[in-house]
Amino acid sequence: MGLSICQKLVKMMNGELSVNSTPGEGSVFEFTLTLGLAGLDPSCCPENSACCVKPEQQPPLEHAKLTGAKIILVDTHPVRQEASASYLRRLGIVVEETEDLEATIDILRRKEKPLVKAVVVDLQGIDQGSAAKIGHMVRSEKGYESLPIVALTCPTQDKDEKVLQEVGYSSMMLKPLRHTTVATILLQAFGVQIKKTIRKPNTNPQLLTGKRLLVVDDNMVNRRVATSMLARYGANVIAVNGGAEALKALSSQDPEEAYDLVLMDIQMPEMDGYEATRLIRKWEREVCEECKEKTVTGGGTPPMSPPPSAPLSQCSHRRVPIVAVTADVMKGTHEQCFDSGMDDYIPKPLDQKQLYSLLERFTKGELDGRSNGRRSSSGRLQ
Repeated sequence: MGLSICQKLVKMMNGELSVNSTPGEGSVFEFTLTLGLAGLDPSCCPENSACCVKPEQQPPLEHAKLTGAKIILVDTHPVRQEASASYLRRLGIVVEETEDLEATIDILRRKEKPLVKAVVVDLQGIDQGSAAKIGHMVRSEKGYESLPIVALTCPTQDKDEKVLQEVGYSSMMLKPLRHTTVATILLQAFGVQIKKTIRKPNTNPQLLTGKRLLVVDDNMVNRRVATSMLARYGANVIAVNGGAEALKALSSQDPEEAYDLVLMDIQMPEMDGYEATRLIRKWEREVCEECKEKTVTGGGTPPMSPPPSAPLSQCSHRRVPIVAVTADVMKGTHEQCFDSGMDDYIPKPLDQKQLYSLLERFTKGELDGRSNGRRSSSGRLQ
């Protein structure tokens, strides 16, 4: 997946990614980019050139209000503190780093200009009692009764936002940090009105209404991302962990609530996507009455476990579309997907436009890997 992400990033910057590989020795990946010099006037570059920052890439005007603001960053871990401080400094913020309550109060009492505009407390290395004490003590300092105190925390930490607000914290900032998120939360804490970005509405939020989709992936984060993206289109999404669970989910499904589409990860432990798909296609033939009739009238039964290289015998009456979700960009992977019985493929990380294109073709009944013309998720014939 890392290689796929790198390829997208390089393409976004109008660059090229290449690889030189020697069997038994290793591989060298290289990329080339055309970059401009810092401080160049955008007018010096031709239109559509990649060397200068475009107007739409400039940070929002509100971010300028953070420049020169002094913030105290409280953290007990120096490396973690420096990482957080780097995000603040990139926004033009003056950062005062402290490790405890005493040092924080000392800076506040000095009242050196510029005055402190906020306190950010990383709760990762601080117990709940100490966090509450910081909130109470800062609020009790004369002149700082309304000073914004922001809690910096991880989603996995058991920190109740309501409890934090009761002890003086004004807002919460979740890790991993993003520059836009940091800027927005701090500006709101300063009382600055943020101009909301108008998001383009979903083109068809009812595209998958009434459809049941099965997401198969051994990675919990990938399952959640895929489920969220599919749910935007009104789908009822079920996510399972691995090929064996996918086979169980399909073979035990209620005929009245059958799955309409499967998104299958390829690289999974124990049972990968190829094997899972082959077994699903085999199960479809075994439970199909029409296929059983053909087998009997044909005077024989197919081998129980055909070798991977053998042509796959598939049911044409009761067949759920299966789409491979893969980060493998190596040549031949897509042919393997179709040969195992899959109908299409889409690359990781999932792209909303490519996913929508795939789902549109699914609703039109255009997903079928058995056809002579095989399409990728981009819609191009292979």
